[in-house]
Amino acid sequence: MNYFEKRFENSYSYFREFQIMSYLNQRRASVPLIKECIFSEKKISMENTGISLSSIKDDISLDMKIDIAIRIITIVKNIFLYGVSHFDVALRNLTLLKDGSKGEYKLFLIDFGIAVSREFP
Repeated sequence: MNYFEKRFENSYSYFREFQIMSYLNQRRASVPLIKECIFSEKKISMENTGISLSSIKDDISLDMKIDIAIRIITIVKNIFLYGVSHFDVALRNLTLLKDGSKGEYKLFLIDFGIAVSREFP
């Protein structure tokens, strides 16, 4: 399995994103699964979640766009119900991972850099 690696400029941003994503991982939210964290390097390794919706928006059918829109609403709602507000839901922060064997796909919300949570004031 391929991994995606994200590095941070400062320890606070690193810790905050790790904290929120770990919390959402425990609740099986549609966010990347954290595989490894290296605090000294301010680095988080996550599962590969496919490609950004912004890079494929012109290549997908209207039916699939409608399905994706419904899934986005569900993802954002569920994350909000867990007490997290993302504040940067954009095509660049949504990824699509195709399951080649079944023709299905998974959608993920990424980049919790400016997210806030009532669970972690």
